[in-house]
Amino acid sequence: MASLKLLTDSLLVELKQNRTIPETVKHLLHYPVDVSKFNFTIQNEDLQDFYSFDLYRLIQCVFSFYRKDITTEAHVLMQYTVQMAKADVFFQYLLDQFVQDAEIDYLTYITAQLDAFVFNTDRLHSLFDCWCALSPEQNTSVIVPSLEQRARSIGTLATLFANVSRGRLDSKLLDRKRFTLAVLSAFETTVLDNETYFQLCGLILGQLALNGCSSESAVYVLSCAERSLALQSTTDATSFLWSTAFCYIKDSCLEMCLQPILFSSRHPRLVGLLLSKVVTSTKSLTIASILRLFRRLIFMRYFPRGQILRNMFGSLAEVFIHQCPKSKVTAMVHKVNEELGLPTLRLWADITAIQSTSVEQRVYVSQALASWFTDFYNPVVSVLGIKVSQSVMLPDILSGISNHLSSPRIEIRTIGMSVGEFLVGRLDLSAELKTTECLKFSYEETDYTKQIKTFFTELTSDSAEVKDAHAVPNNEHVSLSCAGEDLAGPPTTYADSDDDPDPDESPLEPLPQRPGIPKAVASILSSSAKPRYLRECLYGMLSTKPEDNHMRVACFGAAADLIYSHPQSAKELVIDLARVFVHIEPPACPDESRLLTCRHEALVALGVVAPKECARYLTNEFCQPSCSLAQRQNIIAAVADIACHLSSNQLIGQPNEFVTSLSSIKKDTIIPLSTTSTLACKTRRLCSKTTDKPQIVNAFSAVAGDFFFPLLRSIPQLFSSSKSGIFAHQDASLLGSLIATLATLYACSRFSPCQSRMASELIELIPLLYRHSEPAVRRAVLIAMGTVISTTPSSLLNANPHLFLGRSLVLDSTSRVDHLNSPDFFIPNWLKHATADEDSECQLLARVGLSAFVERVEDLSSV
Repeated sequence: MASLKLLTDSLLVELKQNRTIPETVKHLLHYPVDVSKFNFTIQNEDLQDFYSFDLYRLIQCVFSFYRKDITTEAHVLMQYTVQMAKADVFFQYLLDQFVQDAEIDYLTYITAQLDAFVFNTDRLHSLFDCWCALSPEQNTSVIVPSLEQRARSIGTLATLFANVSRGRLDSKLLDRKRFTLAVLSAFETTVLDNETYFQLCGLILGQLALNGCSSESAVYVLSCAERSLALQSTTDATSFLWSTAFCYIKDSCLEMCLQPILFSSRHPRLVGLLLSKVVTSTKSLTIASILRLFRRLIFMRYFPRGQILRNMFGSLAEVFIHQCPKSKVTAMVHKVNEELGLPTLRLWADITAIQSTSVEQRVYVSQALASWFTDFYNPVVSVLGIKVSQSVMLPDILSGISNHLSSPRIEIRTIGMSVGEFLVGRLDLSAELKTTECLKFSYEETDYTKQIKTFFTELTSDSAEVKDAHAVPNNEHVSLSCAGEDLAGPPTTYADSDDDPDPDESPLEPLPQRPGIPKAVASILSSSAKPRYLRECLYGMLSTKPEDNHMRVACFGAAADLIYSHPQSAKELVIDLARVFVHIEPPACPDESRLLTCRHEALVALGVVAPKECARYLTNEFCQPSCSLAQRQNIIAAVADIACHLSSNQLIGQPNEFVTSLSSIKKDTIIPLSTTSTLACKTRRLCSKTTDKPQIVNAFSAVAGDFFFPLLRSIPQLFSSSKSGIFAHQDASLLGSLIATLATLYACSRFSPCQSRMASELIELIPLLYRHSEPAVRRAVLIAMGTVISTTPSSLLNANPHLFLGRSLVLDSTSRVDHLNSPDFFIPNWLKHATADEDSECQLLARVGLSAFVERVEDLSSV
């Protein structure tokens, strides 16, 4: 009895024998299969089995037939397969062929077919249709993991090509703009009324953002939203597609996906249209996730261009006024005011924040506060009548004005005056107070106040773009305007009698500028203002008087040199100095980055001069819960630099406490200069004179354990806090930096007595740390493992082979392979498992570490 399975098997045999291609092959490759072309009955179950198993084998046989005999008939069959085969099976076969280690000619052909498939809108749309097709017996819970994996295969397509080709091939996939346009436009060909279709669209949108196409995706989605608004249709299929797809974006992709949209949107109404379905959605993305992201963008990020703030609050107002149900709108508005508006007001009024942050950050917070009032609070009050109690806001407003006016910086005082006038003017005061203008300051306008005052007026469709004097310009415009143009303006055409040029007068040439630090900083850090003693420098850095600001700048700038010049005094004051460098913010200065570098160099100098005492203090402060994220980052950065200095800068012959001074050598053992010169004149040399390289003593080996083990004990707590919570991403970043710093400490601790224990502790932590969901943490773990493998001395491995093997074994050339395949051989098994990581960089690091491990094992076996 004939069946589809038997027919497929017979055709595969004929193709493998390079016989003539029957017409039945094309009938089977065509999707959907026309059952009328066959002289036997084909059931739906047979078709499902054919699409699931046999079609892949048939496509594989067609490709093999083409590789063996490139004829016109084979080429025609190949083109028919590319255009007519079932899209999801053909795409999966292309991916499988692409990751195989084939010759360059075949990879070139596969790349061409992949480009033709991806940049064909109909084929890509057919692929999405096949992925979203649900049979009646399937439910949504079963297809969700498969959709995520398929969306990831589209988002990582360019990365996969770059990793496989290694620069040998060229493809349109590397053009992020064209690739993003091809993928996203395929969804708009026909908008299906299928929930799975919207879910796939949202997942792919998030994966594109995670893989470096966030800006291109934002531009495309905003253009679709703007086109819908131009048509004055909020029920347009395109806008409905993207607003519904946004409900399925994962929280892990939300910031990368939404931040470029907020940054590039011309008007908050466009963002509001995209978020219109989130308020009533019960899917992955909820309004709580949106507010959590907005809170992060306000309190933990900084953007010179303030349009992102206007789009945040303006889009929320658009959604709540026009899209939110009446039963939920009051609770939603109060939630925004309590989680975004009032915390921003308290941050603006906080005296500690005013003293410890830069002027640019104060401008950003003031812009956020003004945007909350202008773009969200006032429209909601005027339309919905939902207010915040005046007794809640007025104390923070008045204390904020007072705290700003008490600042020694004129820029901060001016910001407090301008924002204070605006906030008091927005309060619902009595008629008598309003007529008397209860709050009015006299101040001079600055660039900072001009940036803030643009947020005092509401946005309209004509003035949607915020004019920001300090906005980051577009790089394309900069390159076009600077190419072949003179930066000086055109000469004036009008001049009175006094402005006539004198032909006898020679033109003035500007004096050459002094390289290095800016003029303002150079004048403050001049030699006459520098302290001469270390205790004087300490007292200067602790000064809190506004008039001593220039002295504090000079003291921070001279601290490192004074520590190296007075090492004994530094050891006596090590705790006081370290406390200043860790907890005291540098004073206001025209070049704050230069001053932060001076503080870091001073802390490193203190660790080099007094490593034991400094290690005890820094590691203890790092483990304190009151230590902020920035302070912890500064500590581990300083610890890494201290280790590098101590391990590489101690030459034999230099006078220090770790190396014996050459001055202790007896004078009678030294050859007189006259004798050496005479011998040098009479000595005949047959080769060029070579000088011995200076020998270096590792001064860090004696104190490596004081730095390493206290930091190591803080990893479990950081690991648990980085897995969940609002600030989990910050703890994950800190955890990755800490692991990399521990690897640096291990590399610098060569020949240390505790190096074997350090290696064991790092290796034992690998199973715990590699289970982390953040790729950055896993990369740091692989880097640490690679550092242990590549920098561990051979003498240490010969004495302790169980470090790498998991048990004490004597290696020889005959047993090495058995050990590599042994279940007790922990490290290679783990590295092999890591080569299948989702992150491409983790895969590369794991492969490099595995090859380095095999080389070290071979070196041990050859001894």
